[in-house]
Amino acid sequence: MKYLSAILILAIPLLFSTCREDDELPPITMEGKGTFGCLVNGKMMLGEGYLQNGTHADIYKGSDTVAVNIYGYRDGQTMFMSIIGVPDLKINERYSFINNDCCGLQYVEYTDTGQCTYELPISGYVTLSRWDEGKNILAGTFQFTAESDECPGTVVITEGRFDIGEIFY
Repeated sequence: MKYLSAILILAIPLLFSTCREDDELPPITMEGKGTFGCLVNGKMMLGEGYLQNGTHADIYKGSDTVAVNIYGYRDGQTMFMSIIGVPDLKINERYSFINNDCCGLQYVEYTDTGQCTYELPISGYVTLSRWDEGKNILAGTFQFTAESDECPGTVVITEGRFDIGEIFY
């Protein structure tokens, strides 16, 4: 009986500890670690991989403007945010998705019955915390709420963060 009590006392904290490393958002970093994560209606979305099916960014530089597209993908979910037509990308400035011609977003969720595309923002922003062309790093945070033309309800994206080390020019 003593052994059973000791085992139960040691096991109880394990029963209440359900958070594993892969159940957490990546930390907010600015080192080009290739991370992307957020909560989608309270559920975890972690970007994985690089290039067309993962976490990366495209930057386009014109003679007097710059644009950036930020991508995150995981298991039937894709996220796309853009800042376009600005003279330069500014660090620690909130780029609003509302009433602003500079920014756009799209969240797509694929299911067995089809897909829902949310691209009509109700609120939200993206903030760049680092852009280092020489080291190919783009990092920042985001959050938004958006509606869909094709699906009922809204999608609420919170605690978004990215630390991209894969930028295409």
